[in-house]
Amino acid sequence: AEEAAAAMVEVAERRPDALHPLCDLAPLVTEPNTLARLEHVYRAVAARTPDEPRLWHAFSLYYTQAFRHDEAVAAARRSVALDGGTAITTNQLGISLTASGALEEGLEVFADSARRWPDSFAAFSNIACTQAALGRFEPALEAYRRAISLSPGAAQLRLNHAICLLKAGRMTQGWTEYEWRLHLPGHTELPRETLLPSLSKETRLDGRTVLVTHEEGLGDTLQFLRFIAPLAAHGARVVVAVPAALLSLAARVEGVAEAVDADRVTLRYDWH
Repeated sequence: AEEAAAAMVEVAERRPDALHPLCDLAPLVTEPNTLARLEHVYRAVAARTPDEPRLWHAFSLYYTQAFRHDEAVAAARRSVALDGGTAITTNQLGISLTASGALEEGLEVFADSARRWPDSFAAFSNIACTQAALGRFEPALEAYRRAISLSPGAAQLRLNHAICLLKAGRMTQGWTEYEWRLHLPGHTELPRETLLPSLSKETRLDGRTVLVTHEEGLGDTLQFLRFIAPLAAHGARVVVAVPAALLSLAARVEGVAEAVDADRVTLRYDWH
């Protein structure tokens, strides 16, 4: 731990305008058997540079990942106290507060961040997420619109916006915006050019094979299986690719011509 800490301190000193290198280790908290070892490294770095605000920002990220929310908030507050509250450390304070369940207090921090840095899409995105979590969909959508104007190509932001629209009952706009999920890295390897376009009542798909794929949780797939029959009514041969646990059930759904394991899709299809 001491050797690693020395290296971390050296890198941090050589890169004063970058995030603390410990920030790169925070996601490893979820890996098996790493929590205790990481804690030793973090503590060793803190012993060497206790007044480094970027270090306490990294601590807050670490504690948030470890679901140690009170400690995450305390570390974020210390970071803000040491650096006067930059856009990054203020944002992390808001995130740690909302993760701890203090939604209203977190919202106040995000609102302050938006006032201080009006060009920060992250501040408005976090306002939107928090307002939505509080069930205030109209203020959430207003904040999403501001965030999108600042970063229109941010796929996760657009997807969050879509989910908020759907929760607010704006189905047509919400489902259109939901297509942004396809822009998320690693979401799908299926080609965009064979994505099934929206169908009118008159559209016929006779002789065409449509592959319907599992994307989210098992519950989501179970809910959406009821739309297979209307799709088949357009004349399509519908093949569903689902997790192995759902194969037997999916094969019995009205309109399903074939059910295949989502991990072993090798068939040819016209649309997906």
